[in-house]
Amino acid sequence: MHVGINTQSPNAPLQIVSNATLFSGEAAMRIGSSQSGRHLAFDANEIQAAIRVPTNGNYTSNFEEIFINQHGGNVGIGLVGGSQIINLRGSEVRVNGTLVHSSDRNLKTDFKPLDSKEVLAKIAEMPVTNWRWKSDESGTRHIGPMAQDFKKAFSLNEDDTVIAPLDVDGITLVAIQGLNEMIGEKDAEIDVLKKSHNSLKESNEALNLRLEKLESMIKASSN
Repeated sequence: MHVGINTQSPNAPLQIVSNATLFSGEAAMRIGSSQSGRHLAFDANEIQAAIRVPTNGNYTSNFEEIFINQHGGNVGIGLVGGSQIINLRGSEVRVNGTLVHSSDRNLKTDFKPLDSKEVLAKIAEMPVTNWRWKSDESGTRHIGPMAQDFKKAFSLNEDDTVIAPLDVDGITLVAIQGLNEMIGEKDAEIDVLKKSHNSLKESNEALNLRLEKLESMIKASSN
C-alpha cells in the first residue's frame, strides 16, 4: 500500500509532494520543531538535522546543524565547490577550515623516547611514489607512502590499510630533529677540519719563512 500526501498517485510507501524549501524556512516534512531546539526536516532538495544550543533557558542562539544540500550547513555530501566546513565528494573529503587533532598531554600515557636518526633512516628506506586513487575518475595524482610500508616501518595502527595524519606529522617532526642533529654533528666536524686546516696553514707559512731565511744564509755564505 502506498500513501500519498498532496498526490493521488504515490509511487512509494510514503510520498509527500510539496514545493516547500528549507532554504526559505519551510519543509515538506519535519520531525520535531524548529522552534523547540531539535528537528529533522526534509524537502525535495535537502535534508537538515539541527539542534539549537540553549542560552539561559531559551533557544535563540546559533544552530548546530548538518545540511545535505547546495545551500549551506556544516556538512555537504556530493556537492561541487561547496562552502560547507566539511564536504564529501567522490574520493575527496574537503575541509573549508582548519583540521585539528586532539593532542592534549593529559589524554595520553605510556610515553616512549624515539631515536631520531633511526626514524630518519626508516623514512629514507620507505618507498614514496606518485599514484592516483582507483575510484577517482578525474585522474588526480598524489604523492605518498603505502600504508603497508608505513606500518612495516613504524608499527603504528592496527590496520595496515590506513595512515593516521597525526602519526605522519609526528614522524616528520622527529625526522627533522634527526636531520638537525646530523647537521649539528657535521658542523662540528667542519669546525674541527677548519681548525686543523688553519693550523696546517700556519705551520706551512712558518716553514716557508724558515726556508727563505735558510736560502738567504746560503746565498750570503757563498758570496
